[in-house]
Amino acid sequence: GIFCGPTLSATDCHVGRFHDHFGNLNGRWTWDDPQGVLLYGCTCNFSVDLTAIGNMEFDPIFSRPGFEDIELCWRARTELGVFTRYTEKARVFHEYDQGFTGLYNQFWKYGHTEPIMAWMHPSFSFQGSRPVTAEFRDPRRPEIQASIGAANHVMRDLEMAAQQIMREAASGAKTADEAQKALQSLQLEAQKLMQNAQTEDGNKATGKQK
Repeated sequence: GIFCGPTLSATDCHVGRFHDHFGNLNGRWTWDDPQGVLLYGCTCNFSVDLTAIGNMEFDPIFSRPGFEDIELCWRARTELGVFTRYTEKARVFHEYDQGFTGLYNQFWKYGHTEPIMAWMHPSFSFQGSRPVTAEFRDPRRPEIQASIGAANHVMRDLEMAAQQIMREAASGAKTADEAQKALQSLQLEAQKLMQNAQTEDGNKATGKQK
């Protein structure tokens, strides 16, 4: 798979402490995923098992560093089912550009590459994610959140299917009645999926408490 550890400041300075506090060169995690899984990892501290991703590479559309790592992790997750995993002991100490100018340049770079990611992967979102900061300890219990996480990934696929149905209706490829029935079917499928996931995770939690 893909493995990512914490990137910490090599120097004791204001900029370094800022990055350590917010985890800007670390991945992010969500409650949707099981323990140890990240939404993505950063190339500053990044290892990849090439047998897992095959011929997948960084997309050359990213002409400068920034979001090329997030895009690769997201593509590996959605296309290959390969997740990014957190390895706490794989630490890298990074020398950041110090001062306001260095901080500005870094976020200026992100501001110019994030729109590319949004254009390539409309389903990707930071919403609900949390940073991996210095001394991060994963609060997620193993397996308890796994079913709901899998359900949420399928929910995103259903949302994209719903958007496709709406586009077909707008273009005349589907009638309004056909589109409405298809959307209702997707809605029922999504409700059943979440109910089953919540029941399964509740059963797992009850079993662990016993």
